[in-house]
Amino acid sequence: MVCTIKTRGTSTIVHGGTALDIPAGGFSISELRYAYRDVLNVGQGTPAYVRGLLVDDDYVVQPWSYVEFVADWGRKGATKARAAYYGSDSGMSRSVCRTLEKSGGLGRIAAELFRVQKASSRAKVYRGGIRRGNGHRQSFRTLAYGRKNQGLAKLAALLQANNCGLVWGWAKDPGQFRAKFVLYIDLPQGQVSFHSTERFAGPDYPGRWDQQHLSETRIIELCDTLLSIAEQAS
Repeated sequence: MVCTIKTRGTSTIVHGGTALDIPAGGFSISELRYAYRDVLNVGQGTPAYVRGLLVDDDYVVQPWSYVEFVADWGRKGATKARAAYYGSDSGMSRSVCRTLEKSGGLGRIAAELFRVQKASSRAKVYRGGIRRGNGHRQSFRTLAYGRKNQGLAKLAALLQANNCGLVWGWAKDPGQFRAKFVLYIDLPQGQVSFHSTERFAGPDYPGRWDQQHLSETRIIELCDTLLSIAEQAS
């Protein structure tokens, strides 16, 4: 069972074929669960997720949030992307990306975002390298940044072909000398961005950086949400 609340000043609660508009912003999870327990048919212990993350009963819902009351058995994909991202099982990561890609245009964008973000994060912590057949040594960090750049080129091409309603584009970071181009994408979970040494396909970004460093969190939330939807539909 999945009960969804979208807060936009007033909120839309979806339960099966029933949809209600309510002012959910400013209420805690426990207050919402109690006030709409009969309409939603949710028990006192039904877990709540905000933008894909499990929250406790005292969590206060903010406007524009995305809230789900989901029985554990009804949310199989809820943490798969998170586990694959932070784990070291490459097979699990490939499985997550394949499932996302099969779910449609937004899923294909999410899969590439997953790959790019993971490569970017790994590049920042990798040490050591490998020696090629020609005797030259190549660092793991360089290889990871190479995968990131390839992913950014593919991501830009995907968005150019079908942006799935997402606002996106490129801008310059005046504080950067080498990786001075920035790809911005406004996901339902919030803005994500990547620095790049090259500007690939796409328009100029119409907005500004939101001053937050939440790309990793927001991408994982998007992937887990899409995986959950895909598994519920299967």
